[in-house]
Amino acid sequence: MRLFAALELPPEARSGIHEAFARARSLAPRAKWVAPETMHLTLHFFGEVADSLVSGFSAVFDDESLQVPPIRFRLGEVGFFPASGPPKVLWVGISEGVLDPLQRQA
Repeated sequence: MRLFAALELPPEARSGIHEAFARARSLAPRAKWVAPETMHLTLHFFGEVADSLVSGFSAVFDDESLQVPPIRFRLGEVGFFPASGPPKVLWVGISEGVLDPLQRQA
């Protein structure tokens, strides 16, 4: 299973990203575009993880010490990956704010 740690985006951020790419969607109608409700902020991509280990990750991320108050952030640059070859993923970066509360917890 492909596993990653992510934060849920607030509805207004998801909606803003969806609206910002309305023209791009019309220019690339054959591209697969994700629904706004599935957009998220990836913190770390673990890659392929055996199904038998997934419950161990769940227990770690349910730890109450990882809970932080809502985080304010500003959307930043846009890009694609992989870096070479046909693009598979369009991403929107964060320009400021998101990691500050998380770094203080470390």
